[in-house]
Amino acid sequence: FINAFLADFNFLYFDLTYGLLFTFLFYKKENKSRYTFFLAALAGDFFGNAAEFITRFGLSSYFANNVMGTLLLVAVIRATLAILLISAIKYYNFFLRKEEHDERYRMQVNLLSELRAEIYFLKNNTEHVESVMDEAFSLYREYEHLNHIEQKNKALNIAKNVHEIKKNFFRVVEGIDDIIVKETPLDHISLRDLCKMLYQSTNRTLEKDKLNILLRVEVHSTTEVHEHSMLMSVLRNLVNNAIESIEHSGDVFLTHHEDDEMHYFSVSDNGCGMTDETLEYIFRPGFSTKYDRDTGNSNRGIGLTLVKDIVENYFDGLIEIESKLGEGTKFELHLPKLNC
Repeated sequence: FINAFLADFNFLYFDLTYGLLFTFLFYKKENKSRYTFFLAALAGDFFGNAAEFITRFGLSSYFANNVMGTLLLVAVIRATLAILLISAIKYYNFFLRKEEHDERYRMQVNLLSELRAEIYFLKNNTEHVESVMDEAFSLYREYEHLNHIEQKNKALNIAKNVHEIKKNFFRVVEGIDDIIVKETPLDHISLRDLCKMLYQSTNRTLEKDKLNILLRVEVHSTTEVHEHSMLMSVLRNLVNNAIESIEHSGDVFLTHHEDDEMHYFSVSDNGCGMTDETLEYIFRPGFSTKYDRDTGNSNRGIGLTLVKDIVENYFDGLIEIESKLGEGTKFELHLPKLNC
């Protein structure tokens, strides 16, 4: 052990010299930079190797063999490689952080678009809640005139309960609406970036579910839209509907073009298609052709209903559908730019 230690003892001069120089020239500096790191690494390597060489072969050999130039060249190469390695590691870490940030951003946009669509659907149903309360109160008035005490009290209780439900309903809707406004990451986003996020999130789902379905997105417009959450909800619903119409394998296409006043979107698939009879009911609330064959549970059936409502009433646009049984389905959207 002692012989092995003594054989490598001269390495200590390199390590000590390098460590001391690097500590004082870089580590203890307040303003650290790549330039100071390079100088510290260069000085540490050069003087460390010089100290080791002198202890091994003597000072006379150091000057006689003119090794200074060689040691300096080696130090420059090593310091340069160290800088490149540190830069590569920093860039890789930055890339990972950016990927994580982009992933969180995509998830946030998708989540907010889903919430906004659901809140829009809930707000549209507030009129039904109010109409039930009005009808219950009208019954109360009728039974009051007819002097039907028991029926009158039942009608009054129904009206009171519906009124409480309505208040709680509004509080929930307004609370979620406030959260959406606060958490919305951007006021506007380009169509290209919006559809890129949709493409990435959908592809992850396809890979996770191991579906042999290819999604093709041809949206290159850099036009920015303010109502990106609602537009994302519409496009996502249509894309998901197209995917669900494909039984084994197939393609889904999302394309876009525009003029001075309108955006035109097309979502098509080569899935199972629909009959003319099905097309008559496709946008009706509660209608669904999707059900679990094992449990018998049907889809809640508001996807396309919500899409049609948002397109026509929120965007003041137009939605058209073409479908052939066994060939596929195509949805076309015409949306005014002023409303997007």
